[in-house]
Amino acid sequence: MHCGGQALLAATRQKFWPIKGKVMARSIVQHCIRCTRCRPVTFNQIMGNLPHARVHPTRPFLNTGVDFCGPIWVHYKVRGKRPHKAYIAVFCCFGTKAVHLELVSDLTTDAFIGSVKRFVARRGHCQNLFCDNATNFVGANNKLNELVELIYSKKSGEVIERACSKKGIKFNFIPPRTPHFGGLWEAAVKSAKHLLVRSVATESLTYEELETVVIEIEAILNSRPITPMSNDPNDFEALTPGHFLIGEALTAPASTTTTNLKTSLLTRWKLVSHIKHEFWRRWNSEYLNELQYRRKWREESKNLQENTLVIMKDGNLPPLQWALGRVTNIHKGTDGMVRVVDVKTASGIVRRAIHNLAPLFSETNDSEDDKIPPIQPKEATKQQVTASKRPIQVPNSSVSSINHFGRNSKVSKRSSNC
Repeated sequence: MHCGGQALLAATRQKFWPIKGKVMARSIVQHCIRCTRCRPVTFNQIMGNLPHARVHPTRPFLNTGVDFCGPIWVHYKVRGKRPHKAYIAVFCCFGTKAVHLELVSDLTTDAFIGSVKRFVARRGHCQNLFCDNATNFVGANNKLNELVELIYSKKSGEVIERACSKKGIKFNFIPPRTPHFGGLWEAAVKSAKHLLVRSVATESLTYEELETVVIEIEAILNSRPITPMSNDPNDFEALTPGHFLIGEALTAPASTTTTNLKTSLLTRWKLVSHIKHEFWRRWNSEYLNELQYRRKWREESKNLQENTLVIMKDGNLPPLQWALGRVTNIHKGTDGMVRVVDVKTASGIVRRAIHNLAPLFSETNDSEDDKIPPIQPKEATKQQVTASKRPIQVPNSSVSSINHFGRNSKVSKRSSNC
């Protein structure tokens, strides 16, 4: 319950006149631990570059991000049977932004593995799967690792190794509580929920009816333009994720035009390949240019150093109850910037992004101008004593005043009269 910087400086000047009093008072107030914990200021860093999987052409869903949304109530047409919760697994392609939705009965590891198997069966094998550190994802990773070890063990033999070589899915976990690391699939979750809430918010649907609605929403999401539509009437249609899946938007009507020309399968395959390369050319020339903008975090900041005392942000607790920790290890990105660190707390070592951490002491953010230089005692000379006794002379043509920052500024007589 202490006072602020101005009140502290005013109380001090009743007996003393400190040199650089404003800087000293502000430094004293900012070093209060309780006030710092009440209003913590988190770290920031410039937005990182796009990963390799997002800027290079690959097969759809080869690099995919996954997340869950829900719950959604599933009803039964049986009297006395209560409805139960269901969830939607959202798979989002890194290259084409194509979306695949799977209805999941619960949030268990077995249900997630089942959704991954259905996804692979319909969209092809997935090489890299990016997801957050949810408990069901971690459990699925452990079970799949056991399956891979069983397949590649010496007991299984060389025959199984040849048939199943290099088919294990590689999981890539983002740091906990960092949804901005997975903004691509988080945006897909937002779009899916936007359509789902407006469609079945007040309806009582069975499992089959809900699955039908989810697949229709998937078709709508895969028919969205990923590049801005041109105003030129002679321009081609907008490029959508459906063009990379079936060659056109999923909601487009079927073409009834037929040709009587007899073409061989080789000529037809060359035509299909040419159209696919044309889609990737437009993707490279139109879509990639839209990804160059940094919407926020545009300025570089000083990297967080080890052994720094920090406050860990927790959205479920008030600021005064946030845990304290010390940075034990830093993880630099490809550009040399630190965005993820390991923090040692009373419960163990956890990994967090710097956007969820705040410095405990404000001295880490103090600039060089705010540092108070040490005052060396010395004897005053005769000229200094004489100069200090002279009265302050105010010229007629101007009025000398001291602004808020302590600098001398001159205001003309005409402006002072006004």
